[in-house]
Amino acid sequence: MTPRPIRQWRYLFLLTTGLLVFGCAEGMSGIFAEHVAENRKARAKEQWESMRAGVKIQLAENHLNAGRMEEASKAIDEAIAMDPDCVKAYMLATRIEIERGELSRARDSVHTAMSYAYDDPEVRYRAGMVAERYDDLQGALEHYATASEAAPFVAEYVLARVEMLAALARDIDAIELLESRMSDFDGNAPMRALAAYVCRRLGLRGPAVDYGREALRLCPEDRSMKAELADTLVWAEEFDEAIRVLESLLNDTPSEPDAADPSEASLRVRLATAYLGKGRHKDATACLRPLIASDPANATAICLYARAAFESGDYRDAAKSIVSLHDNGRVTPESLMLLMLTQQQQGDNAAALTTVRKLIRIEGETATGYCLLGRALEQVGKKSEAREAYLAALRIDPTCAPARTLLARIDPTRAAVLMNEPPIAPETPEHHGDERTASANQQKADAGMRRIEQPDEPGDAVSSWMNSLETTVAAGTAEEGP
Repeated sequence: MTPRPIRQWRYLFLLTTGLLVFGCAEGMSGIFAEHVAENRKARAKEQWESMRAGVKIQLAENHLNAGRMEEASKAIDEAIAMDPDCVKAYMLATRIEIERGELSRARDSVHTAMSYAYDDPEVRYRAGMVAERYDDLQGALEHYATASEAAPFVAEYVLARVEMLAALARDIDAIELLESRMSDFDGNAPMRALAAYVCRRLGLRGPAVDYGREALRLCPEDRSMKAELADTLVWAEEFDEAIRVLESLLNDTPSEPDAADPSEASLRVRLATAYLGKGRHKDATACLRPLIASDPANATAICLYARAAFESGDYRDAAKSIVSLHDNGRVTPESLMLLMLTQQQQGDNAAALTTVRKLIRIEGETATGYCLLGRALEQVGKKSEAREAYLAALRIDPTCAPARTLLARIDPTRAAVLMNEPPIAPETPEHHGDERTASANQQKADAGMRRIEQPDEPGDAVSSWMNSLETTVAAGTAEEGP
């Protein structure tokens, strides 16, 4: 039996130990609870900051959409400060900085976003936009391709990829990609409009017109779609339909054109071109008069007007309009060519010779220019100088048929010698049995272009007509007697 004093000490020991253990447990429990509480506070703060950042992002986006760039930039900077890991914030920052032209900051923002989400399609799309602004077209294409493959049903990504292919003169690849994806975007009008555009670059008239019509069918009230279809119709020489579309567009605009409105001017130039395509010269000049009245220095409109007057036989009106253009300080190769032709038709050969010499000074030495110079020299009786002009044309372009024909007219012996010498054929693209490939191989990539360049500017119709007319004049007059 244990003595009582020992038992008392044992009880005391057990009691003390229990108290110590209980006290330590209480202390440990308090430390743990404090730690958990701190974590909860940190998480709560992070959630609060993330929520605030989301509000700032929305605010920045609203500012951006309203065009308030300064406020948008400030709001997105605050959002990033609140949530430095938010990819969405860096994406919006990239958009804002691109709009503000701050490409270096935009590149930094998109690179930061890529460090968090490299394969995210929107991140790669924005990276493509930045690369494009830096004229890195190949890099932009790679980013757009990645985005469109990661999110294949986002039309914006597919369209950007196609545009870059076209910008790199890979029009065959562009149209093949569009055609392969067209069924996935049944109601997408911009995709049809872009397909029409690429087909125009390839010289495919039928498909270009069909795609343009389909785009307008999907957006029948869209003026830009109507204007693009009209451009395509004029280019494809579908003049009747082009006239209907263009007249409907002009009927929805003020009767008096605004010289500062390029879209109004473009519509009138296109419509006048279509009228000329149908031989409606009076309608063409009537269409252009209001535009010329509001913009007397519009070289494209005045040259087109002079062309209509020339073709209708009103050489005096044609010459008058060109002289007025020159008086306004606008002298172009087309205007000089038209002036020369009207002077010749009016019998003022000395003035025509002066004009063609000025044309060569401005445009540079070309085979066509020397053919026209030679013809003008003939008409003032300077056959020896005319012969040298035709020989100069053949030195520039040994395949120039008008130069050979004109030379044969005044120097048959020299022309016969030249006829026995094989001309140096210009380089031609390799043909692979595909109309599209043959056309595409003739195109050059313009490394500085940012988006697809216009295949036809308003003055191109005039230039094309001048090229054919000057050749006809040069070759056709060879049948005349000396």
